[in-house]
Amino acid sequence: MHSSTKPIRKSARLKAHIALEALKGTSVATLAQANGASEEEVESYVNTFIDGGKEAFISKRGEASRGANVARLHQKIGELLMQLEGQPGSTNGHDEDESL
Repeated sequence: MHSSTKPIRKSARLKAHIALEALKGTSVATLAQANGASEEEVESYVNTFIDGGKEAFISKRGEASRGANVARLHQKIGELLMQLEGQPGSTNGHDEDESL
């Protein structure tokens, strides 16, 4: 009788651990056998791990850039508000009766 075994789903933590062990030098074949995975799966874990690391660095750079843009925009808003307040007839956000 032919029994078909369903592959065991591996957690993200286990996949990361396997990828780290491969990057440390443990052979892909050894890791595959020890963890019930194919060599292709182990190689996929390593590639995904590396791609995730790259993405983390890219998104950090993007966050810094966004922060700089927000600061620049806040400064520009402040400048524009000052210009508006300096215009003739400006009420500075108050009704003219209140400024008396």
